[in-house]
Amino acid sequence: AKFVQAQVECNNAKPLQGADGVRRRRLAWGYVLDALRIATDELNRPRYDFLVYNAAVVLWDIVYPLLRDGAARYAVMPLQTLCDALEEVDDEKDLDLRVRYQRALGLCYDDAEEASLAGQCLAKAKELAQRRCSIAQEEVDASNTALEEAAEALEAAKNARLALDNDDEGEVVEEDAPAPAPAPGDVPEDDATTATEATLDTAQRDSMAEYEAREKRKSDLEDARKAKRENALAKADAAVLKAEQARSDAEVRQTKAMEVTKVERTKLEDVFLH
Repeated sequence: AKFVQAQVECNNAKPLQGADGVRRRRLAWGYVLDALRIATDELNRPRYDFLVYNAAVVLWDIVYPLLRDGAARYAVMPLQTLCDALEEVDDEKDLDLRVRYQRALGLCYDDAEEASLAGQCLAKAKELAQRRCSIAQEEVDASNTALEEAAEALEAAKNARLALDNDDEGEVVEEDAPAPAPAPGDVPEDDATTATEATLDTAQRDSMAEYEAREKRKSDLEDARKAKRENALAKADAAVLKAEQARSDAEVRQTKAMEVTKVERTKLEDVFLH
């Protein structure tokens, strides 16, 4: 509700010039400062820390038109209060915002002919800009490491897949030799002829049954081996795809990190120049 009231008063101040505009903007940022006092109360921290960022967004619209020679001095108090709140919360995600506010506050002190305080604000802005640049560089280093690890993992996955391709697919399933048929001399002589024929017939049937059973076992083992190999190949292919995706993600992360670092260095140079 405080922010809404502040925005309403800010809109009312837009057509006003001179002292009338300043008075209306003071009324607007008064609501923002009320919200800040609530947000930074010890009983409400860190639960309401997010309100400090919200206050910064709203306050900027209110004070920005005053950031010029002859008018910036009137914005010292709200900007100093907001900068103190941002420093108290000390959220790294707000570093860019904190740099902007410290520079603006330095401009206000300079307009108020407070050179020492203006210098302190600019020094703080440089410190925060350097900190943001360092964080960006750390992300570049981390992304480089992640890319190297992803490339190594991909190479290992490809080698594992290649090793499976080079495996010998012609494995031979060895079976014990079939038991020999009983010799004719193992039966009584008076029944030798009949027994021999019966034994040979039985031996042939047993031999065929054993052969068929052996071939079935061999076929089953071969099927199991092929299924195991196909499963291993599928897992290896999946590992390669996963490693390729990880490398691609690492490349994107590295590119983004390098772009952010470039932007942050440009911002840092701008802070040093101004």
